[in-house]
Amino acid sequence: MEKLSSYQIRIIQEAYESCAGEWTGCYWTAIHGRSEIDLGVGDPASMHAAADRIDAGTFYADDDLDGVPIAISAERMDLLHVDGYDGDEDAAAAARLRIWASDLRSGADWLDSVAAAAAAAEKCGSEAVEAAERGDICEALACAKRACSIESQYGDDPIWSVLRRAIETIDEACDTITVTASDDGSSEERDCERGDDYEAIAKEMYEDADYGDGDYRVQITWEATDAGGEEIDGGTFEMVGETEEPPCPAADEHDWTSEGEGGCESNPGVWSTGGTGMNFHSHCRACGLKRVIHHTGSQRNPGECDTTTYGDDDD
Repeated sequence: MEKLSSYQIRIIQEAYESCAGEWTGCYWTAIHGRSEIDLGVGDPASMHAAADRIDAGTFYADDDLDGVPIAISAERMDLLHVDGYDGDEDAAAAARLRIWASDLRSGADWLDSVAAAAAAAEKCGSEAVEAAERGDICEALACAKRACSIESQYGDDPIWSVLRRAIETIDEACDTITVTASDDGSSEERDCERGDDYEAIAKEMYEDADYGDGDYRVQITWEATDAGGEEIDGGTFEMVGETEEPPCPAADEHDWTSEGEGGCESNPGVWSTGGTGMNFHSHCRACGLKRVIHHTGSQRNPGECDTTTYGDDDD
C-alpha cells in the first residue's frame, strides 16, 4: 500500500466535497403513473399525506398541494378514461382521484428509494476519501466506482463521476515511476511503470555514455521516485571501460610473458607502487610490445580504476 502525498489526498477531498450533497433525490423530470405526475417536483411525505386524504374522502380542491405533483396538464385527469362510470361524472371524478392517489403513493415510494440510493452513493464517496487518506488508492477507486454505479441506475453519473475521475487521474500517476540516474557531471531521467526493473532502466540510460578512450570507472547513482516525489528504490552501479589491446603485427595474437621484466625471481614483472597499488609488467614474445597493468587494490580513491598501457621499448 502506497502513501499518497498530502496534495493528492487534498485533490480527492475537494472532489468529494464538490459532489457531497449534490444528489439527495430525484432532481430530474420523471413522469410516473396513469396520471402522468412529475416526480421531479414531488415530496414523498406530502404525497403520502395527500393520498391518505384522498382515500379518506377528506381531500379538497383548495388543499395545500406544495410538494404534491399534479397531472402533467390541467386536462389530464379530466381526459383520463375510467371504465364503469359512464354517465356518473361524480363517481368518475372520484375514481380518477383514487388513480392519482395510487400514483402519488407508488411515486413517493420510488422517491424514497432514490433518496436511499443517493445516501448510499454519498457513503461510498466518503469511504473513497477514507481509503485515500490511508493510502489505499485501489480501494478508493473501487468506492468511487460503486458510487457511480449506484447513480447510473437512474441515468448517467454526472455527479460522482467527478470523484471517480479525480481518483483515476491520481491512480494513473501512482503507476508512473520516475527513474533518475546521475554521474559526477550529468543526470538523466525516464518514466516507467511500477514494478519495472529500475536499475536496468538506469543502466540503459547510460549504456551509450561516452567517457572517452582508455580505462575508466564511473559510479552512477540512481533512484526511483513515485508521483509524490517519495523515493521507493535506489542504488549505485559502475560504468567500467578498458583500453583496447592493439593487434599483434607478428602473430595472430600477443603472447604475453613477464620474463625479464624485473621484480623478484618468484614474481617477475611485479612492482609495488605504494599502498595496495601494484604494476604488472610484461611483453609480447612475438612483437615485443610492452604492457603494464596497474591494479589499484583495495585502497582505491573514488573514480580510480585499474589501467592498462601499451608501448614499445622506447616508451
